[in-house]
Parts: sequence; C-alpha cells; structure tokens
Amino acid sequence: MTKTPILIATAGAVLIGGLQMQAQQGPKAAASQPISLSPEEIAARIPEVERQIEEREIRASELTQDIVQLDERIEGRIDRILKQLESMKDSNESGTRVVRMKEDAIEGLRETIRIYDSKRRELKLEAYSQDPSIDRDTLFSAMDKYDARIEKRVDQILELAQTFAAHENLPKYKYSRSSGWSGWSWETTDNNPEYQQNRKQTTHTDQTRQELIDALNQSVEGLDSRNREIGEIMKKEITSQYRELLQHELDQNNNLIVMREEQIGLMLNPPEESGTTTSTNSAMKVGHWIEDLVDDIQADMDEMFADINELKQEKEALTYLRERLKVAKEEAAAAGIKVE
Repeated sequence: MTKTPILIATAGAVLIGGLQMQAQQGPKAAASQPISLSPEEIAARIPEVERQIEEREIRASELTQDIVQLDERIEGRIDRILKQLESMKDSNESGTRVVRMKEDAIEGLRETIRIYDSKRRELKLEAYSQDPSIDRDTLFSAMDKYDARIEKRVDQILELAQTFAAHENLPKYKYSRSSGWSGWSWETTDNNPEYQQNRKQTTHTDQTRQELIDALNQSVEGLDSRNREIGEIMKKEITSQYRELLQHELDQNNNLIVMREEQIGLMLNPPEESGTTTSTNSAMKVGHWIEDLVDDIQADMDEMFADINELKQEKEALTYLRERLKVAKEEAAAAGIKVE
C-alpha cells in the first residue's frame, strides 16, 4: 500500500474496484491494480465502503477484547504455577524433583521470551520501513506491550531462580560413638544425608544459574553492539524521523543495559533457599497439575497469536480503506458531487 495519494483519475477506482482484491491479496496488491470508475460511480459506492470500515472496526474491537482476556488468563495461570513452585523445596525424599520442575518452568518462560521477541522484531521491521502498512504509533504501542511482557518474564525467571538451593557449609559425614560391654566404645562414620541432598540440588541449580547469568551477559553484549550500530547510522545523512526512531531505541537500550547489569548482580549473590520441604508424592501431584495448566496456557497462546495476526490484518485493511475513502471523497467533491 502506498501512503502517497495516487492520481485522482485512479484513486476512486482503486478504492472501489480494489476492495475484493484487497481482501484476497492485501491492500498493497490492490492499490497496484487500478480499475476505471467515474466520479459519480465512486460517490455512489462510498456508503458501502463506510459500512465496511464500520464492520472492520467492530471486528478489531472484538479481537482486541479477546486478546486482552486471553492474555490475562495466560498471566493468571503462569502466576499460579510460579507461586506454587516458589513455595516449595526438595526434601531428602523428593531428591531433585522440585528443582527440576523449577528448571522446566524457567525454560518455559525463556521460550515465551523468544516468541515475544520474534513478534516484536516483526513489528520493528514494519515500523522502521519507509511505508508501514499500519501507523507507527500503533506499531510502537504493540512493541511496548511485548517489551513489558518480556521484562515480566525476566523478572519471573529471576524470582524463581532466587528460590534455588545454595551451597551450604555442611559436614560430609556424621560421626557417632557407641559403647559396649566392659567399657569398650567405637566411632561410626556415616554419610550426611543433608550434605548429599544439598550437593544433588546445587549440581542442578549451579548450572541453571550460570546459564541465566550467561544469557543476561549476552543480552548486554547484544544491546551494546546495537548501540554501536545505531551510533554509526546516526553519523550519516538520515531523515529527522528516522533519527528520532533511532534515538528512542538507543535510550531504551541504555535503560535495559542498566537493568541487566543489576540482574546479573542479583544472580551472583543468591539468598538462602526458601520454601517448604515437599514429599515425593506431593511433588508428583504438583507436577501433574502444572502439566495440565501448561497445556491450557499453550492453547490460549495459540489462540491469542491467531487473534493478533487477524487483528493486524484488520488494522492494515482499515488503514487502507480510510485513506482511499478520504481520497475518493476529495475526488467526488472536486467533481461537484455532494457526499454525506
């Protein structure tokens, strides 16, 4: 779709004749295939276009409400899972079952970050394009929402990681002295189960904690690299609008770097493990409950992203229709035809 008004001779024709093409091929394809209509024919069909705009606005509103409801349901379920996991820690009986559930939850949260980041990149490419199919304010608003979700996931990951077991200064063995007949006594050496349990857990948690620290460091490096790239671009002759977009991104990146460095410091100084010790049976029940919730979350995310894709199409169509309607009314007015 072109943002520059096309020749008056074909504007109304593209508006009316291209509507069916737009539905099948998209607004840009329709705009490239003009159909000749007289100003009178254009004016007569404008009410139908206005009706289509109203219908699409209603559908866009419905989709927005659905997306908000699905997002709230997803966030509520994730919060319930994390609250439950944060309240638990392994016992000698459960071994590392709780730790492994926490690690699985962290990996799930990291996967949602990757998904949100991918969607955000698509919006960014569109926003930075010379001719976006949706107005930039709408695109940046959507990007901000993805940013908020990504940062919430990072916070959730770090909060859950803070409940991991840390190394405890425990004796490796337990010693006991027994007495027998005639004053004889002997010392017995046994493995300390608390020491063994702590080492089993920290073998898992140390690795996961380091992976998170590495990911945060990689984020800082990526932001630094992008800032250097932006700096080189801004040395060139670029439009004021593009310069403004780059400066906004630069400011965002600098704020993120500060946050990431603080988060790295938090991970490097873990607190003592928190939570209530959990039996194997209880851990298994919680695990099954989480599996059911994760299935529900995945179904909701699939539906939400389908709605988001449809909403994007509706927004693109509305942008196209509104612009063409404006041009068509101007053409009708120029021909002396009154349009309500």
